Amino acid sequence: MRRRGYLRVVAAGVLVALLPSPSGANAPSRAAPATVTHVSDGDTAYLRPLLYGTTAASWPGRKARFIGVDTPEVYTSPKDCFGERASRFTTRKLDGQPVKVTYGRDTTDQYGRALVYIWLDGKMFNAMLLRRGFAKVEIYSPNDRYANWFYRLQAKAKEEHRGLWGAC
Repeated sequence: MRRRGYLRVVAAGVLVALLPSPSGANAPSRAAPATVTHVSDGDTAYLRPLLYGTTAASWPGRKARFIGVDTPEVYTSPKDCFGERASRFTTRKLDGQPVKVTYGRDTTDQYGRALVYIWLDGKMFNAMLLRRGFAKVEIYSPNDRYANWFYRLQAKAKEEHRGLWGAC
């Protein structure tokens, strides 16, 4: 079953150029307000308030993982190429900022992190990471609502050698 879901997403990735941009380019009215209290790395942060997600003694709020994107790692040895730049970008854009949040159909992952789309100034931050080459698409069904759009953004960043696509 997992393989079939993967093939479906890959097949969708092939069709992305034929599909229009989603209406998700702007924050939906159901998005909940939150504040980013700490950025862990390029695709993970603590937010307050959140309905889901683990908490930590060292940071206020709940830990959230951004849906559909995977930034290079900074907590491995050696660090992944472009990981520190992705983490600094997310910190510069989000740390301490008011945002809006929408949850995926699966609200948490196996580590207890909330699975979220982040909206900054009305625009989806997850998509911004892809557009600027700070992340690669990583889709897990059923949180695949924006998969086609995300694959299209990644293809364009890759084609234009943006971010990690030009540096790594």
